[in-house]
Amino acid sequence: MDTSKENIKMCDCPEIQDAISKDTIDWRKQGYCKKHSCILTEDFDGCPQCPEMHRLCERNDYADHRSVWEQEMCEYDHWMVLPRQDQLQEMLSKEFTPWGKATMLRVWVEKQGGVITGKFIGDLSMEQLWLAFVMWELHQKKWDNGEWC
Repeated sequence: MDTSKENIKMCDCPEIQDAISKDTIDWRKQGYCKKHSCILTEDFDGCPQCPEMHRLCERNDYADHRSVWEQEMCEYDHWMVLPRQDQLQEMLSKEFTPWGKATMLRVWVEKQGGVITGKFIGDLSMEQLWLAFVMWELHQKKWDNGEWC
């Protein structure tokens, strides 16, 4: 998963955060605390400065009480999700197969001349590439100078 500052900033928009299917989120692996710039990983107890995250982690019962985690995490506006590549692909129309989506991405990249978000395609993570494609396909927005426009 891409945890770069650029990807975090790109993901911090309502178009992406509201579109992620909440039942596919694993907060322990995909959570990000905007208030303290902490990225959650499976072997990390959460943001050391966020008591609500420690309270949830201390319970150590994620598998048994996932819905409780999701509900509580969604209540805090300083938490966001860093979507995985498959979650970004899921945001596209269900009528396309995975191969169809990959073909659409390839055609879009070719039309962009290999330059996406002001960078050569080889300098982007797959999450950034799919995120830029999803934002264009669904919202006709491009990443320019640190914002979607």
